[in-house]
Amino acid sequence: METKPFSSAKDLEERRQSSKNASNYHPKTGTRHPFALGYAFARQSLVATMAKSWHLTTETIQLEELARRNVAIRVELLDLVNVRLKAGKAADLDVAEATGDLNVARSGLA
Repeated sequence: METKPFSSAKDLEERRQSSKNASNYHPKTGTRHPFALGYAFARQSLVATMAKSWHLTTETIQLEELARRNVAIRVELLDLVNVRLKAGKAADLDVAEATGDLNVARSGLA
C-alpha cells in the first residue's frame, strides 16, 4: 500500500487519528483491540516497576547511611573501651568484643 505525502497539518492529524482509531478498536466488534489493552497493561507495569525501583533505591541509600553511622559508633565504642582498659575498668575481652563488633559493622558496608 502506497502512502501519499502529507498536504497539510490537518491531513497529518486526520491520518494520526485514523491510525489511532484503527489500532485501538476491533473492526468487526467495535470493542477495544486486545493489543491496545496489552499496551495499556505494559505501560502500567512499566510505571509500577519504575516506582518500585525508586523506592528500593531510596531504601538502599538510607540503609547504607545507617551502616556508615553504625561503623562510626562502633569506632567510638572501641575508643572508649581502650580508654577504660587503660584505666583498669575493662578487660582484654571487652576490647576483643568491641573490635569484633566493629569488624562486623564494617563488613556490612562491603
